Amino acid sequence: MTEDVPRWVLSAAFAVAVGYYLNRMVAHRRSRVRRPVLDEGLHALMGVAMIAMLWSWGAGVPVMAYVLVFTAAALWFVAEALFATRSPVTGPSGPALCAGPAGNAWYHALMMGSMVWMAVLLSAASAGAAGGGATDGMSAMPGMGMAMAEPGAATGPVFPVPLWSRASSLALAAVFCAAALLLVGRGLRPVLSRRRTSATPPAVQLVGGLMAAAMTAAFVEMA
Repeated sequence: MTEDVPRWVLSAAFAVAVGYYLNRMVAHRRSRVRRPVLDEGLHALMGVAMIAMLWSWGAGVPVMAYVLVFTAAALWFVAEALFATRSPVTGPSGPALCAGPAGNAWYHALMMGSMVWMAVLLSAASAGAAGGGATDGMSAMPGMGMAMAEPGAATGPVFPVPLWSRASSLALAAVFCAAALLLVGRGLRPVLSRRRTSATPPAVQLVGGLMAAAMTAAFVEMA
């Protein structure tokens, strides 16, 4: 039972983020502005996908679905970074990591791209655990109490995580950890000082930090 605690904690964190982004998506939809709705919706979809990756019932989702959807999402934010001027997610009211809306959009493109990379790593782990055979879906995230992460488990052999996979997971974990610290710090600053220091609402920064922290933990577990 205790082995499921990390998955429940991460699922709860992503669920909070999903609920927040869906709420903002509805608010933007009422204003009849299309691009913010898509921005918020992609972040909500990312949270749902992360929850699915954490549990065995999410293994039925084809890896190509993750790859295609989140590659398109990453390209969307790249386009925003190159051509758009502002967005409620990536612009002045979104989680600010760099100066200007373009810097924010690059960070969100990285988030979506990391989903593609995570899906590829989990798919490779599934194939390795099955003896090298191809699979249509993925196993749940290793390191979360799953048999794939426990030597001698009765359900199947352990897939030895290659060095390149560990290195990439730890690198992404470091990036998201830094982002989480920065976003939470910026979100708490106006709350603690009791004065508005930025045009960005603290909740946007804090939820962005929560999602970044959850991504950090997920990539650490994969390493």
